[in-house]
Amino acid sequence: MKFHHNIIMGDLNFKNIDWNLMTDTSQTMNKEYFLVETVKDIFYAQHVDPPTRGRGTDTLSLLDLVLTDGANTEPDIN
Repeated sequence: MKFHHNIIMGDLNFKNIDWNLMTDTSQTMNKEYFLVETVKDIFYAQHVDPPTRGRGTDTLSLLDLVLTDGANTEPDIN
């Protein structure tokens, strides 16, 4: 049996996305909104939980993403 999964990894500078709720917190139809909607439409899952960006007094944000085509897919980064 063969398995085929897709993975998208990147450093996306979209600070207004709440990946836990899968929403764009800016409440506007911008690039962040369309990214979240596309991820939901194609049934991809975001696997990074802790914030990956924060300097000084900046609000912590999650910019580094690992998206896969299955919620139960664990990326093998070895």
